[in-house]
Amino acid sequence: MSKIKDYFNSYTTASLNEKLLYLFFLICPSLILVSLQSYVKSGSFIFQSIILGAILGAVAVAVLKAMSPSVFKGNYAMKYLALLSPVILLFSFATELKNSTNIYCIFFIVFAILLFIGFIFEIKDTSKKVCVTLVMLCMMFAIEYSLYTYDLFSPDSFSYYDISKSIFSDFYHVSTQRQYVYDTDLGISFPYLYPLFMAIFNAFTGLEIYSGTVFNIIIACFSCYLLYKISTKQFGNPFVGTVAAVFLMTNKPYLTEMRVARSVPLTIFCILILAYFILDLPKISFKSCLLAGLGTGGAMMCRFDALVAAGMCGLALLIFAKKGTKIKCCIFYAVGILILTLPWILFSLINFGSIFISDNSGTIFMPTPLIPQKYYSTGYVPTTMFNNFDYWYKMLFDYKFKYVWEYGLSKCLSATSMYVLLMFAVSILLGFTRGLKFKEYVKANKKTLIAAGFAIITYLAKTFAIVLVGFCDDRYHSETWLMVIMFLTAVFVSIVTYSTGADKSHKTNTKKVKLGTSFLSTAVALVAVFTIVCTENEYEILKTYTPYIMYEGYLTTPPEPVAIKQAVTAKKEDPIVFYSGTKGNPFSVGAYTGIKTYTPPKVQANDTNAVFEITDNYIHPDYVVCTTDEMKQDFIDRYGLVIVSKYGDLNIYEVTNKTTFSQTKSLHKQS
Repeated sequence: MSKIKDYFNSYTTASLNEKLLYLFFLICPSLILVSLQSYVKSGSFIFQSIILGAILGAVAVAVLKAMSPSVFKGNYAMKYLALLSPVILLFSFATELKNSTNIYCIFFIVFAILLFIGFIFEIKDTSKKVCVTLVMLCMMFAIEYSLYTYDLFSPDSFSYYDISKSIFSDFYHVSTQRQYVYDTDLGISFPYLYPLFMAIFNAFTGLEIYSGTVFNIIIACFSCYLLYKISTKQFGNPFVGTVAAVFLMTNKPYLTEMRVARSVPLTIFCILILAYFILDLPKISFKSCLLAGLGTGGAMMCRFDALVAAGMCGLALLIFAKKGTKIKCCIFYAVGILILTLPWILFSLINFGSIFISDNSGTIFMPTPLIPQKYYSTGYVPTTMFNNFDYWYKMLFDYKFKYVWEYGLSKCLSATSMYVLLMFAVSILLGFTRGLKFKEYVKANKKTLIAAGFAIITYLAKTFAIVLVGFCDDRYHSETWLMVIMFLTAVFVSIVTYSTGADKSHKTNTKKVKLGTSFLSTAVALVAVFTIVCTENEYEILKTYTPYIMYEGYLTTPPEPVAIKQAVTAKKEDPIVFYSGTKGNPFSVGAYTGIKTYTPPKVQANDTNAVFEITDNYIHPDYVVCTTDEMKQDFIDRYGLVIVSKYGDLNIYEVTNKTTFSQTKSLHKQS
């Protein structure tokens, strides 16, 4: 409350130019959100978008003031130019002035140059000035690059959207069936937190699945800010957080997650909340434990793999908290986790009798990852670690580890991460060549080294868990590399400052202090230059993009689901659709039409009865959607399939023979 009062007082005592800048930051998000309403046919969302934008604007003012108290003072002409140009371009983007793309590229570079020259922020510490401007640039890059590049929404994107539509109506009763592990019509593939925020943003903006994109961009900006705050609070310098923010905004898997409305950006933001407070150890307060728990609970309610970080940080409290407070710290931490996980626990217990339902259960026991769409027929005995441990163990290294590395971990290694790893190695070399006394250095930087070591162990454990599961997607590792880069950079800075004598707590002569300060300033400048190189080389910022124009179909119903809906509802109001082929977009049909849609099950090649069994006993379709080259004749003959409509390469078949269907609909329980 006192901070709000301080902001209000600073506004009332500000000059006219400063007041205008305050108002600009307050109005800017509303302007952007309202301009996006050109895609929404209903004008009722405009007023709600103004409210949401005003809230975001107020938060933006608070964030800027927290990063740099002098942000609204001096050099007004340059500030107006730098601040207004992105908004004008965003507005032109939203009103479909596609020819503005080249102008956008020019203005983005101008904006970057203005930041680097230092016209925006009046900060006496040159190193801090560069770091603040870099973090701000990362935020702008998240906004503008995401809106000016296009990615197709993935099956997960449509599933999050499908769940979000049920949040305030029929909770978790989804239309798309994407798992064949549990006999349920409830969506259990993803926990509730990210769909909840999608639903809230959509209620304000009416942007449907794009609400997730807008929300992710905002979360990415706050993540950059939080990295900066972690750096200044826990490591005593802005450099660590700046490098981490640069890594995050040059990490392709992370940027893809932002654009395609998936949950990794929110997961990472929650993990950063956890890091911000857990790093108070050993002198951690009970309040910090509670807030760390909230961050952990939030991460767990975005992605189940956050369980690893949750458990490791609980262990950290037991080991490093002060004597006499360990148990209380763990209790407050657990309460924080429980606040956000309790809804999912209750949902799991009521509907499944399980404390934490997930369609990934059992995956680690399989030699290859086939969950959640795996299905084995009743007589088929799948290979597991229990009936063929030697084969499972062999596949763990020959398939899972290799697969995860080639298609997951290595793809997250951006140029920034390689730069940090190289600097880390160089700093150690320089430290020892300059006579770094190892024992004294460890004693002076004990907390940083322990934190870095614990973070690396935590994310090695998480990586091992992912290898056991065998999911190779690179997005699972963005968080891992972010934390490793941040903590290695912290160690790098500690070695440099200690070995050059820049650490003021270490008794050195003036010459060494100046040398250390000069070294760090040079390092910060290198990051500034490196950021420009990243944005130009990795993402070819100077090239003409195809603007990320919102497809009208995604704000109503895309053409494919429209065609399927028209065909399958001609005779029956609530048909069941089995999308048996992998071509096309099976996950979007249920999400947009509300028609119960079963996605293709994954079956073993030698399990010939699996598709017939699941169709007869569980799916009971009225219609089947598949391309000609994927449809087998025996399937057509068994169910008397007759083509009633076509959409592109897709055939929409009506099921005319249901005599093979079982009277009781049930799913064979998987082993």
